[in-house]
Amino acid sequence: MKFFKKILPFFATAVLALCLAFSLAACGEEESSTDNPPETPVCDHTFGEYTMTSKPSCTVDGSQKAVCSKCGTEKTEPIKASGHRYANDGVCVICGEGESGSLPDEPSENYFTVTVKDKDGAPISGATVSVYVNWVLSTYTTDGDGKISLPENTAVNMVTLDKLPDGYSSFTAEDPIMPTEEKSVVFDTDAEKMVRFTVTLKSEDGSAMADVNAQICFSEVCKPGQTDENGNLSVYFTKTEAESGQIKAKVNDDAYEYECDADGYVYFGDATELVIILKNK
Repeated sequence: MKFFKKILPFFATAVLALCLAFSLAACGEEESSTDNPPETPVCDHTFGEYTMTSKPSCTVDGSQKAVCSKCGTEKTEPIKASGHRYANDGVCVICGEGESGSLPDEPSENYFTVTVKDKDGAPISGATVSVYVNWVLSTYTTDGDGKISLPENTAVNMVTLDKLPDGYSSFTAEDPIMPTEEKSVVFDTDAEKMVRFTVTLKSEDGSAMADVNAQICFSEVCKPGQTDENGNLSVYFTKTEAESGQIKAKVNDDAYEYECDADGYVYFGDATELVIILKNK
């Protein structure tokens, strides 16, 4: 028993020293971890679509924001002020501010223009074009020169060609154009200008025959319809089809008879207009 009483202080001292050593080691690891934190990986941002945070005016820029889908980082870009767009009465069509004078009748070289052309490079009048100004949509129709014109300082974000007028073949849709510093946008389409054929149906006394079912065909391709109040039915064919001499018309109403071939057709020949006299059976 005396032996254990003698060694007990030494045993307690050894245990205390061991605990102190472990504590110092743990502190050293913690300090080391604090001094050299792990590196944060760099995000290769993937930003979503921009949303408007402040709307621009005619004279003050707005702003738009996009957010990274991976880390939440936000990116802000300005939306340029549109500048005033004065109508011929001298009043801005955007904000209503007035100005003495008016726009010139003819666009100058300082105007932003959009031009639409067919496959032969000829301008297309009556094409429908959408223009986004400060991401607000406006729709325009091209003039006789195949153009629309906007003031040079108009903040155009995107331009799309939506539709061609009757008389043109279908066209391959083009991607929207997002101009940067350009003053003009040109849509060179693959659309072909077509040839219009009109058949007019009249009675024996020369009056127009409206609402009569008829069709105009090339080979086996027929385009049916009803005559309008003037007795006319008009359709379009390509130049190649038109030059074939095989365009023909037929009345699809058993109540009438008229001069025709055995299949009920009357040929246009080299003409693009045809008159058929109908007689009651």
